[in-house]
Amino acid sequence: MAKFPKSRLANNHRWRKYWKHPYSFRARHSRKFKKFCWSRGYVSPNFTRAEWACSDGTPVPYRLRKNAQRQAFNLELVRHKLGDRPIGGISYYRTSSYNRQIGGATASRHVYADATDFSVETVTRFGRNKFLAVAEKVYGRGGVGSYPSGSVHLDSRGYRARWNSW
Repeated sequence: MAKFPKSRLANNHRWRKYWKHPYSFRARHSRKFKKFCWSRGYVSPNFTRAEWACSDGTPVPYRLRKNAQRQAFNLELVRHKLGDRPIGGISYYRTSSYNRQIGGATASRHVYADATDFSVETVTRFGRNKFLAVAEKVYGRGGVGSYPSGSVHLDSRGYRARWNSW
């Protein structure tokens, strides 16, 4: 977990509990805590804005902040249910042009900053069945998909979507 950011603001201590437990209901639903994270360079305590930037270097636009944070806090819950170990993704936000360049889906959720792809190595490190079982619970109203390579896609689209590309 990232170290709690230091600041000159006297009331930052009130976020320390949420920082240590970002999977809690209160942390996941606090607009002020999410604003605190964003202002310190984080999407959520375990995911930095730099890490969520498009591979072409474009940062997540402010207008997509809510989508990115909804996804990040869902991932915090996945991370917690998998034993509070790092679950780094291989792709988060993508610009439209970068998505076209790599042959991504036309209506890709990555363009909306609310999707994450995980490598086959990450999925197998936790056990494919366990990883997918946790994903099913957390993303009941979201997208869960598997690709032929063994990688997994999770997104916070707001409605249930499931697919298997193999």
